Amino acid sequence: MNIYLDTMLWNALCDHAVDPQKLVTSLAARDANLVLGLHNFYELAKIFRKQTTEAVERGRRLFSYLSQFLDAGILCVKENDELLAMEMWALKLGSHRWMPF
Repeated sequence: MNIYLDTMLWNALCDHAVDPQKLVTSLAARDANLVLGLHNFYELAKIFRKQTTEAVERGRRLFSYLSQFLDAGILCVKENDELLAMEMWALKLGSHRWMPF
C-alpha cells in the first residue's frame, strides 16, 4: 500500500522529529510505503513566499527533513495531471511507449 501524506502531516512529522528511517522501515514491515509527489514540494515550498527569517528557517528545516525521507528510500510518484501530459505528448509525437514512473 502506498501512503500519500498531506502537507499538514509532513509538517507534523517534522515538528515531532519522527525518525525518517525508523518510520520507513516500520511501514515497509507492514507492506506500506510513503510516497511523495510534486504537489507536496509545491505546498511545502510556499513557506518561502513569506520571506521572513522565520519562514525561511522553517522552509530549510522542512526540506532538510524531507531529504532524510528521500535518503531513506521513499517513493516519488507522478500525479494524474503529470501522467495526462505525458500521454498527450506521446500521442502528439507518435511515441509508442512512455513510462508513467
